[in-house]
Amino acid sequence: AVDARSLPFPSTSFDALFCCYLLELLSYEDIQRTLAEFHRVLRFRGTLTLVMIGENTAAFNRVYRMLGRAAPAFWGRQVEKCVPALVTAANFHIVTDRSVRQAGYPSRVVSAHK
Repeated sequence: AVDARSLPFPSTSFDALFCCYLLELLSYEDIQRTLAEFHRVLRFRGTLTLVMIGENTAAFNRVYRMLGRAAPAFWGRQVEKCVPALVTAANFHIVTDRSVRQAGYPSRVVSAHK
């Protein structure tokens, strides 16, 4: 286990990174730091794939907000609407952006190249 905000790997170490439901647990500033670290450790044209909790279902959003207030360290908060702009600001180029459902659980999957 490592801290995504300060990865213990040399620059340009990886061809691909996959991040699943982590950003919801980080502050806005820590999301920026994490994306900068992802950019640093990816090789040229490396792929970053982010999976975030979707925000496109009103009933799910209400339940998620309630659970997030009850256990913020476990549930975090929904961030999928602001993340694409942060990905672009971190010098990534978004190549795919899609919404998916897994047994009613909405997710957003964004893939980007360095």
